[in-house]
Order: sequence, then structure tokens, then C-alpha cells
Amino acid sequence: MGIFSVVRALKDEIAIVLSVFALTMSGVSLYYQVRETDAVSLRLVEIDSTTEKSERAVVQFVISNAGNLPYLISEIKMVVSSSPDGKGYGYPSDGSTSAKGTPFVLDKGQMKLVEVDIPVAQIVGGGKKAIPAYLGAVVTSADVNGEVHRVELWYAALCVQSGMLVNGINSGKKFPLKESDYSLFKRSDLNQCL
Repeated sequence: MGIFSVVRALKDEIAIVLSVFALTMSGVSLYYQVRETDAVSLRLVEIDSTTEKSERAVVQFVISNAGNLPYLISEIKMVVSSSPDGKGYGYPSDGSTSAKGTPFVLDKGQMKLVEVDIPVAQIVGGGKKAIPAYLGAVVTSADVNGEVHRVELWYAALCVQSGMLVNGINSGKKFPLKESDYSLFKRSDLNQCL
């Protein structure tokens, strides 16, 4: 009889452990279902510099909301810098490098394709000498709590020569819209004019 009582006691302990584990998993699952998150990001899809004698770059981005709260994108402005650290940038004053269709709200699970035409050669100059140019986006947005976010996201390095875009690389990153990202400037192949 001794062995049967040990088996029954062990069986009861295993049942209690499994019940506690199941209850814990249910609590964790409930937490992830009801917590509020905003997880909005921007990712470069394509840079096309084959238009108008390669003086301009047509840039396409996808902005996606993987969180479960709506998110306001109030402005997306494409900027160009010739500085290898991203400090100081230019853009035409006519608003031509601002994304059309802003402001807009991204509901949970939504994505939006944004296209902007950037006159890169006009911004950095079009002399005979090869000039490195770095493309970035300044994004102004707001979350549901009213907190405004303004971030600089640097996504591509190009070479401009004789007013034409002749070479380039992109970061290939997905950028969260919470903090600025200058990691492009840490790449060893940053200067595309060499």
C-alpha cells in the first residue's frame, strides 16, 4: 500500500503544478491582450533615381502601426545633408519634399505607402566635383496621449556628380518613430563618392 499512496500524492502535486502553470499562462495571455502599445515604424521601400536625368530621387516608404493604438503622422519631410555626421540639412522651402497626404492617422494594424520626390542635386549643388549626399526623413507624429515626437531618420548615402545621382546605398532598416537614428553615419562604406 505504501507505493500506491506515494503515487497518489505525486499525482496530486503534479496536478497542482499544472494548474498553477495554466493559471499563470492565462494571466500572461490576458495581459498581452489588454495592454496598450504604440509600435509605429517607417521602412524604406525604394529609391528610384532614374527619372529626369538622375537629378532627383523618388523615395517610397511604408509606415506601419503594429501596436494596438491609433497614431497620428502630422508631417514627413525628406531632407538632404552633405555632412558625414548628419548635422545640418537642407530642403526646398516650397514644401516639395514633404509627403503628400499628411497629416493622417494610422489605426492599429494599418500600413501606408508614402512617396516623395527629392531634388537632391538642387539641394547639394550640381558642380563637376563628386559630392556625397545623405538622405533623411524628419517625421513629426503624436501618440494617443498627446505626446509629440519629432525624429530624424537617416536612410541613404548617395553620390552627386555633375548634377546627377551616380551611386548609393541604403540602410535597409525599419525605424521606430520614437527616437532619431543616425546609425547610417557609422557605416564604413558611407562615402559613395570614393
